[in-house]
Amino acid sequence: MKRSMLLTLLVTLIALLAVPGFAQTMEYGFNATMDTYTPITGGLQLGTETTDDQRFVDPADLVGGTTLTGPGLPIGFDFMFNGATFDRLAVNANGWISLGQSALTPSVSMATTSAYTPIASTTVITPEVLTNRIAGMARDLQSQAGGGIRLETIGAAPNRVCVIQWENYKKFGTTGTGDQMNFQIRLHEGSNNVSIVYGDIVSNATNGNMQVGLRGPLVTDFNARAGDGAWNNTTAATANNQYVVLNDVNFPANGLTFTSHIPWQMLLRTLQISLFPQTRQP
Repeated sequence: MKRSMLLTLLVTLIALLAVPGFAQTMEYGFNATMDTYTPITGGLQLGTETTDDQRFVDPADLVGGTTLTGPGLPIGFDFMFNGATFDRLAVNANGWISLGQSALTPSVSMATTSAYTPIASTTVITPEVLTNRIAGMARDLQSQAGGGIRLETIGAAPNRVCVIQWENYKKFGTTGTGDQMNFQIRLHEGSNNVSIVYGDIVSNATNGNMQVGLRGPLVTDFNARAGDGAWNNTTAATANNQYVVLNDVNFPANGLTFTSHIPWQMLLRTLQISLFPQTRQP
């Protein structure tokens, strides 16, 4: 009897989820906590100490370039984001990533109105699922001596974590003199949570307007942070062009972690896709 009632409830919930349009990044929960920043040292090394504006869309070209689309880099597991499942990603040197699917050709796209404000982009990507992106500290950035980007999937199934790490980056040109930016975007297997973890951050007095957060296919589909004060006290952005200001007074403490956690509707959606793959929405 209990099993029958649970099955009925499950079927009812799955039926409700068949209504399209519920998947939006704005549904994600957010919390800011203090954790430990653990650098990665393995995986793929992307770019060089002179990297500036490169996109990384192909494992055959780890130096990067201006190409916007490609086969993508492996996440290492299926990652559920914004109602879709992804197994590829692309990296933009300017502090953000886009998500992709190996079943598509191309598998990833980094097309955007501006590479420095990816959450505010109005560029239309086809198919639109390739618009999904995550910004850790997006603006005009560049590498410098001792700088680099790494991609590594760590841990063991079913709790692996795909880590994309920027090490010793800076704001572009003389506006970034003295900067040292270390941060990671982490994709978590199983929970499908997104974490942005900040390491040692040194900023000069020049304000850097950093886009931080999530973006989906629509210009209204965003879940970003805004603020011009302490980084542990940001607020939810109300427009997709808002940002968090970085300077020598206001910068994230080592270990500050922004976590966007998948809402319960999407957890049920994950179960729906696993049990009934024919109900997957495009």
